[in-house]
Formats: sequence, C-alpha cells, structure tokens
Amino acid sequence: MGSNDISQPPMKKFCVTPQEGALGSTEITEAVTKYLISSMKPMSEVENEGFVELFARIIPSYQLPCRKTIRKKVSHQCGLLKDRVISELKSAAFCAGQADIWSSRRMHGYFGMSLSYIIDGHLKSRLVACRRFKGSHTGENIAGMFAELSQEFGVTDKLCAMVTDNAANMRKAFNVDPKPVVENVELDSATEADSEAELIRSGVQWSEVQEDVAFRIPPRYSCTAHTLQLVVNDGLKEATDKIKQLVGKTKKLVGSIHMSCRATELLERETGHGIPLANATRWNSTYVMLKALLKASENNGLLLRLAEEIGSAVRFSEKDLLTLKELCNLLEPIASATDRLEVSL
Repeated sequence: MGSNDISQPPMKKFCVTPQEGALGSTEITEAVTKYLISSMKPMSEVENEGFVELFARIIPSYQLPCRKTIRKKVSHQCGLLKDRVISELKSAAFCAGQADIWSSRRMHGYFGMSLSYIIDGHLKSRLVACRRFKGSHTGENIAGMFAELSQEFGVTDKLCAMVTDNAANMRKAFNVDPKPVVENVELDSATEADSEAELIRSGVQWSEVQEDVAFRIPPRYSCTAHTLQLVVNDGLKEATDKIKQLVGKTKKLVGSIHMSCRATELLERETGHGIPLANATRWNSTYVMLKALLKASENNGLLLRLAEEIGSAVRFSEKDLLTLKELCNLLEPIASATDRLEVSL
C-alpha cells in the first residue's frame, strides 16, 4: 500500500467495554439477595411491578431472577450463615440460651431460640431459630424442640443455662429429666474396648444405646423483665378498688377514642400524639397508657371534650388525676428497669 493509505483502526475502538467498577449479573443478584434478607422482604418482591421497573430503568441489561431462583439463593445464604454460627459455637467453651414460644394472629405456633457465648473476649448473641411449632405447646413438646435444636447446633454439652419466661409449660420443659444423668467415668482403653465388644457379641449397636441416654437439660432461669411484669400485674390485681376503678375508666375512655376518627383527630391535633391502649401481652403498656392520659390532661378541658365527642360518661376529677399520677410515679422505676433489660446486646 501507498504511504497515503489510511491505516485500519484497532478493534477495541468498536467494542463497548463495561464501565469501571460496574457489577456483573452475579454480583447484582447477590446484592438483591442481601437486600431481601436484610430488609426481611418477601420472595415475591422480585416480581413486584415497581421493583421490576426500577431495575429496568437503572440496569436495562440485567434480568431479575424469578421467585424460585431467589428462594434458592436465600436458602443458600442461610446455610452459609448457619455453618458460620456452628463454627463459632465450636470455638466457644460454654454458651447460654434464651427461648420463647408464641402464636401468630393466624394461630400458628413458633419457637424462637438464641444463644450467647464469648469468642476472643467478645460477647456474641445469635438468633439460631425461629421455627414453626406444630402441635400443643406442652412441656414435653417444647423440650423435644429444644433438644433437636441443641443437637443441630452442637451445643448439647456446652449449654450451661437457659432463660425463659415464667409460663408453666416452659418451667416444665426444662424440668424434664426422666432419667438421672450419669456422671462421666474415666475408662481405660482396654475396659472401653471390652465393653464395646460385649455389646457387639450381644447384637447391640453402640449408636442405639447412645440414643437412649437421657438428654442433658441445662438449668432454667426466669426472665427478669417478665418477672417484673408479673409483679406489676399481681400488684394491680391486689390494688384497692379505687385504683382498679381508675385504671378501668382509663381503658374504657381510651378504647372508645380508638374507635372514633373524630376523637382521634382531636387528640392528635391538640397534643401531637395519641394514647396507646393497654395490652395484656405488651410490657409497660398500662404505665404508658396512664402517662399519655396524664399528658393529655395538661391541656385544659381536653379529656372532657374527648368524652363528649364520643358520647362517653367517663369523667376524671382532679383527685382522680392526682391518684393516677401517684400510680405512674410508683410504676416508673419498674418501667425504666424493664426498658433497660430489653436493650439488645
């Protein structure tokens, strides 16, 4: 070719290279999986119209995985995390556990268990199970679930204590000890071999004998926060008729307010907040309700206007409010202690 011929341009000029730092399809899928896990979103999120449109706009070339695929990804991540926790537990000399059982609004039973242990001088706490619990919530069934989880995570011989609430079934579950646990006896190798040989001659498998050994149940300790709430509940039951009457009047008025849109709007407009209704299963709820009522009473005439709005005959005199204030002062230290006990590690 002559010197005036134009040289051929390099191929890379026609290639579209990914932007520096851009994620590949695999990395994006892992990020989506992590998002679903950390935000506790349902698997169906990847099929949500808005979610699909978001990715179509920001990463047009990326194809979101289907629900079935993402379920496998989440299960895989769950397995990896479980293996990591089991590995940590192997390094711990001892651990303590906390367990609870409850029913959802659909009356599905669930059993939760967490373990606390020390690794390299640092206290760690891990939720190891939140599993569906089918059948009656009896002590025997709870003990069975606990034994299964303890063996699954390899802590049968490391659990030194369990903390539960004061329910009768929990107390019974950690009292199940049908057979005395035989203390470990040091045997020399010859004696141990003779014992195993004798079992073999008798046609008995050692693994079958091990399965019949009683499961070691750790000592149970009552949850301090739950015990405090029982003290409060028992105290309110044994309170004077005047205290019971005032607490009952408060619940009646607040319950009626919750059923009236106009009363709720009036309360929020005047105070900026509502009055939560006491709940038997929510700790400190009676204290929180009374405190909110007293706060609303500082707005002159507000309680009367609320009662008139909902057509309630409930009225509070100055003496009534003073008595409720004294009751709140009495409950405040217990409420504060409960809040501090509930703080996550």
